[in-house]
Amino acid sequence: LNFHKGICNIGLFNYYTYRDNAIMGHVYPEKNKQGQEKFVHSYANHRSFQNWRTGIDLRIGMLWEILQLRGRLESNNYWSRGINFSHAERSVGWEISAMLMYKNFSLMATYQHNCNYFWGEYLNTGEKIHLLQAQYRIKRINIGVNVFNPFSAKDGYYRDEISLNKNAGYRYRYYIKDVAQMVNLVFSYNF
Repeated sequence: LNFHKGICNIGLFNYYTYRDNAIMGHVYPEKNKQGQEKFVHSYANHRSFQNWRTGIDLRIGMLWEILQLRGRLESNNYWSRGINFSHAERSVGWEISAMLMYKNFSLMATYQHNCNYFWGEYLNTGEKIHLLQAQYRIKRINIGVNVFNPFSAKDGYYRDEISLNKNAGYRYRYYIKDVAQMVNLVFSYNF
């Protein structure tokens, strides 16, 4: 649903899914021949999984015929009902960005905090990303540079994975040092 007046554009979104008998991960204890308890990870049809996502997107521009501003706020709600579990999870995500365009030059800055992702008993935390992009066009050629997470520490890019299983729960943090800060050059030719 969009509303547009002058240089302002407001978009509202609402998304709901219901999955009956959803196939999700299933962890349960089982004794081996020696009587030791082991945990078996398999997949099974669980009772249901629901996801409700709502949000608002606001765009303002072009200001002074060179600047566009954008903001987004969203909420993700999950309800997971399994064979032997029931979980609810809620997270909030947002993004702000600005784009400046003057003659053949463009500059963009974006900061995102994405919503968490939840499925079954597994939660993956949302990414925190910032990006700077500068490009210049010469006739049909575009050249530029993108900088991914320029303001973070070398080990500043991470994601958490959490299992809410009552038998074999865990919390693990992935650090990705190779892409914590990244620079790439852009070259394109428009035919």
